[in-house]
Amino acid sequence: LVERRLAAAEQLDGVTWPTPAEEIWRYSRIDELDLDRYRPPTRDEIGEPEGEPAPGGGPVAAEAGERAGLVVVRNGRVVHHELDDTVAAKGVQVRGLATCEAADVADLLGACSQASPDAFTVLHDAFLAGGAFVRVPAGVVVDKPIIVLHWSEGEGLATFPHTLVVAEESSDVTVLDRFGSPEMGGVGHFVDAVIELLVGDNARVRYLSVQEHGPHTWQVALQRAHVGRDASLHSSAVALGGDYARLRSESRLDGDNAESDLMAV
Repeated sequence: LVERRLAAAEQLDGVTWPTPAEEIWRYSRIDELDLDRYRPPTRDEIGEPEGEPAPGGGPVAAEAGERAGLVVVRNGRVVHHELDDTVAAKGVQVRGLATCEAADVADLLGACSQASPDAFTVLHDAFLAGGAFVRVPAGVVVDKPIIVLHWSEGEGLATFPHTLVVAEESSDVTVLDRFGSPEMGGVGHFVDAVIELLVGDNARVRYLSVQEHGPHTWQVALQRAHVGRDASLHSSAVALGGDYARLRSESRLDGDNAESDLMAV
């Protein structure tokens, strides 16, 4: 991820930050966001990618419910991942991006988000520490959902969660992304998230994003999908908490029979 961060960091001086004068931000509170109040976590604060300081997922995973796989992400770094043995035997991967081999994700990471990056996407890439990687091989059906729990904490911090879902040809999977943070005072916390959904030909993906941040947490998120021929993506986004949340969502349909639905609440 180092080269990716450096390339994005070089672009930051030249990006144009959004204002309410732009149509997509007209009814937002983007003019109240002061990025100078936040800083990314230090290496010591975020931890090493190999470690799992929350064995078993910790208390945040206790209410995750029945699932085929689980990824727990703290401040953008995966701290726990698990996968049902029968699902793993089919070749399904559930792990942290920072522990993947470059050859396995080099052509996948950013395939959606870099199509037309904006200022927040560039900022995200400049401080990307890892994130969740879910890959379902061709023809594999995952009967139970795969759950990703993103937990963001630390007053005055900015964190950059990332979820990359790859559903290969004729596969079938349900993914739940859950974003949360504790109650904080002062300037609170800033979350800049990116979700990429690569849906192969004739694949079926159901994706749900639930945001349950505590007060004084800002979240700006980009969700972008590439949907193959004869494929189906049903995507829903629910925002229940936080001081402010903004979701930018797009789908590119690669085939005449592709289907993509988005519902935001």
